[in-house]
Formats: sequence, C-alpha cells, structure tokens
Amino acid sequence: MIIRALTFAGALAGGAGLSQFPEYSQQYQQRLAGAVDEMRGVVARFDDSLKAVGQTREEVFAKEPASDLEGQLVKDGKDNIARLSFLETALARVRSGSIMDQFFAAPAVADSQVAKAAWADFKPAFPLTVVGLAFAGIGFIGGWVLFAVVLGLLGLAFAAWRRRGQPA
Repeated sequence: MIIRALTFAGALAGGAGLSQFPEYSQQYQQRLAGAVDEMRGVVARFDDSLKAVGQTREEVFAKEPASDLEGQLVKDGKDNIARLSFLETALARVRSGSIMDQFFAAPAVADSQVAKAAWADFKPAFPLTVVGLAFAGIGFIGGWVLFAVVLGLLGLAFAAWRRRGQPA
C-alpha cells in the first residue's frame, strides 16, 4: 500500500513538473529573441565603428592587431559575431519546431545564459492547454514508471538483505 502511494505521489510530481515545460519553453524563447535583438545591435555597432574608420570585418580580422587593445576589440567582435550566429540558429530552430521538437532539441539549442535567466524568472503555470495537459500526462506516466522501478529495486534489495540476515 505504501509503495503504491509513493508511486502515485511520484507520478503526480512527474506530471506537475513536466507540465511546466511548455510555459518555460515559451519564456525561454522570448528571452532568446531578446538576446538576439541585443546581439544584433552590438554587432551593428561594431560594424558601424569599422565603417567609421574605413575598414571591414574581413580587413580587421585578417591583419595583425597594432596593440593589445586593438587585439582585444577584434577578439570581442569575433566572439559577439559568433554568439549572434549561435543565438539566431537556436531561435530559428526553436521557432520552427513543434513543442516536442523543442523538448528533444532543448539541450542542443539551449544558451546557458539565457536559460539561467529564464529559469530565474520562471513562474509555474497551470497547464490549461492541450499541450500542457499532454506534458502533464507524459510526466505522470514517467514519474509513475520511475518511482515504481526505483521502489521495486529498493524492495528487492531490502528483501535480499533480510534473507541474508536470517539463520539458515
């Protein structure tokens, strides 16, 4: 009886937890779009600065920097351009996929800075959508299976331990 109650509690926890993914995904996508917008501005200002001195990215990246400061500015420019490219790719992938595509692609497209910021501000939402309820159901089943397996293995280990402790 206790095992069933614990398994049911695990299933409820799994359902409640996984039902929050669609809301978190939406908040992550919004933050990611904001990060893309900001990085576009940073890269545009870099390009404008180059244009103001009559140079292009290719020219600046190809030559040896005249000073440590210039070298650091060029490195920062390259890093910002690479970050913008990554963020744009991640945003395109998140926007183009279904919620299940987003779920399975999450590790590949997650930007740790954006994900941490989204998580810090995340507020759980009650799953009133079909997608939220579907994720709740999947989480419920997953939690049920996980708790059943873990508790079953613990039960087997305990039973074996008890058998070893009894005299033959």
